[in-house]
Amino acid sequence: MLQMILKKLALLTVLAGLLGTISNAHMSYTPYGPPMTSFPSGTRVVHVVFDYAGMQDEEIRVKVYDQLGSMLFQQVKVYAGSGTESVEVPGPGGGVFADGWYITRLYVGSVIFPIESITWEVGPGTIPTSTPTRTPTITPTPSATPTIYWSYAPLIIKMPPTTLTPTPTSTPTPTSTLLPTATLTSTPPPTATPTLSPASIHPATSALASATPTASGEG
Repeated sequence: MLQMILKKLALLTVLAGLLGTISNAHMSYTPYGPPMTSFPSGTRVVHVVFDYAGMQDEEIRVKVYDQLGSMLFQQVKVYAGSGTESVEVPGPGGGVFADGWYITRLYVGSVIFPIESITWEVGPGTIPTSTPTRTPTITPTPSATPTIYWSYAPLIIKMPPTTLTPTPTSTPTPTSTLLPTATLTSTPPPTATPTLSPASIHPATSALASATPTASGEG
């Protein structure tokens, strides 16, 4: 049994080598458009885009299945040489694709295994675009965070220097309290008035007084 499987795989490998190749297969919202894997609700038409090379009048089969495995679309076309193909796939019965998952498979020649399988979905919240949307890069704003230094010692955190604002202090103004000054008035000592006594009068004056004649009644 194992040998039969190996022989079949070998045969398929040889056939694949003789067949042309398919590359860059994808789904798109527009003909020959960019790759898309999600389509908005209410989509009526999608496109299968792929490159082919080395074809020698070989068939390429395109099949589309829904999530239940039911085949919704099939196209068989003969290709020669190399080129790019865009296959239009309408919704079931010409209507819209129901929300859900779908799979597109491409086959070359009579090989029963698909060469390419593409999974895509239809659902709300999807906006088709022809160019990829880039996510803006957010540059973090540097903040004042402490610088951490690692060493064999315990963790040391170096904080940013803190500027101290000096607080003005009021210098007390010395108040001089003036005591009343005592004015000293020097009062001269009383002058002693000498009292002249008759005994202290000059002797000459005393003699003169005693020599003065006393007026009498002689005539």
